[in-house]
Amino acid sequence: MTTVSTRAVVFDLFGTLVPNLSHAEFRATAEGMARAVGAPIEEFVYLYGEGTYRLRFTGELPTTEANVEYVCRLLGVRPDPARVGEAARLRTELTRRILLAPLPRALVALAELRESGYAIGLVSDCSSEVPLLWPETELAPLIDVPVFSCRAGFRKPDPRIYVLACEGLGVRPEECLYVADGVGKELSGALAVGMRAALIRVAYDEATDADRPEVLTWKGLELQALADVLAIAAGGRP
Repeated sequence: MTTVSTRAVVFDLFGTLVPNLSHAEFRATAEGMARAVGAPIEEFVYLYGEGTYRLRFTGELPTTEANVEYVCRLLGVRPDPARVGEAARLRTELTRRILLAPLPRALVALAELRESGYAIGLVSDCSSEVPLLWPETELAPLIDVPVFSCRAGFRKPDPRIYVLACEGLGVRPEECLYVADGVGKELSGALAVGMRAALIRVAYDEATDADRPEVLTWKGLELQALADVLAIAAGGRP
């Protein structure tokens, strides 16, 4: 069997290159947003979190303001635009302050891959704050092709989102390594389109997204730290 060389590495974002959002941070921000628009706190926190994340991750709620207004309509609350704007600002600042801050070694690992000649992509299930703030992050200059679900209109493990990244990078899926912390079925989704896939082990207990069914049974490539990515991309073991 012919071995295909890896020409590109495609990363997940949350839990892989940047932190996962903790329950405490999410709740504190969502409570502040509820107060900003005068909504009942518990109902707002649930609807902004579990109740609408699928809509914002696929771009059906294309802005933070649209998401806040949608939740308010469900709750029968009619805040003025200034209060909606304040709620959106709180969420945007959370994203800037925590969610787009690179994890230790992330920038070094990306720089090493680039210096070694690999193209680098990103596939992220995310809401509109991420692509809005992306150009100002330290990660942006190191990633050739970022694909955001809220802009693409579909999320992992939909095969189209992986193919978009591969097409943008100018490589075939079998020439890509996908690296992620295993949310949903993102690893098997990558395998299904022909990519290699590697699980990076992270601390899951405090993350808001607990849906990681593949983590417990994963038998494929695995790395303990981002420093191992270069070795795995080259076809070895960390």
